[in-house]
Formats: sequence, C-alpha cells, structure tokens
Amino acid sequence: SGHLDRPRRDVIDHAMKMTFMGQHLNNPPTVEGWHEGEEWIETGSLLERVNFASEQLGNDSFPGVNQMIERATTSVGSGGSMADRCLDAMGCLEVGSDIMDILQSISDNLDNDDPATARQIIRLIASSPEFQKC
Repeated sequence: SGHLDRPRRDVIDHAMKMTFMGQHLNNPPTVEGWHEGEEWIETGSLLERVNFASEQLGNDSFPGVNQMIERATTSVGSGGSMADRCLDAMGCLEVGSDIMDILQSISDNLDNDDPATARQIIRLIASSPEFQKC
C-alpha cells in the first residue's frame, strides 16, 4: 500500500500481522521456506489475510492504494470495464469466471469513473482466492 516508506514502529505491527497470517517473518517453518499455493491455508490465517488485505487496500490515504485507484479511474478512455482496469492496476491479476462475473456486475451497476467504485472493486479482488494464493 506504499505507506511504509521508511523504518518506523508500524513495521513491527505488520511483522506481527504476518505471524498471524501464518508466515512468521524470518522464521520459515522448514528449510524449504514457507508453504505456497493451498498448502498453508487454514481458516484463521486465511481470515486474517483477507482482513489485512481489505484494511490495507481500503485505505486510500496510502500512496500505493491511491496510485492503483488513480490508474483504474484515469484509464477509462482506454476501454475495458472498471473490473478489468482494477485487475490490471493490481498487477495484471487473472481471476476465475465466477469472481469475474461478480466484479463485472458491480462494475456494470456503479459509476465507472468514480474512485469509490475502484476502491470497492480493489477490496473485493484482494479477498478473492486468486489474490490470496499469489
């Protein structure tokens, strides 16, 4: 989200949140490192990850979030739905057809150049299984 631009006390809080999400910073579970894909997923850590992503990406006062919202809303003339532009702004993510249908329906029913729409879609993308597995 771009708000940790220098060493500060917030870094400690974020490191602790990583522990709650199942990835203790600088302390992987094995010499192979952390589990990837679906291996690490358990209810508590998944819920913590979704909440963390929603908290971080829902705060448009963070510079990185602001850049994503601006990128999604200023490229209106380039075509594509708000859902496509938000996926692109978040790193060219690909989501499944079920998730894309939900994002498209929100994009179709809301104002496509409104930053609030972009913020809402970005938060939904962050809670998707595809985002959580990347």
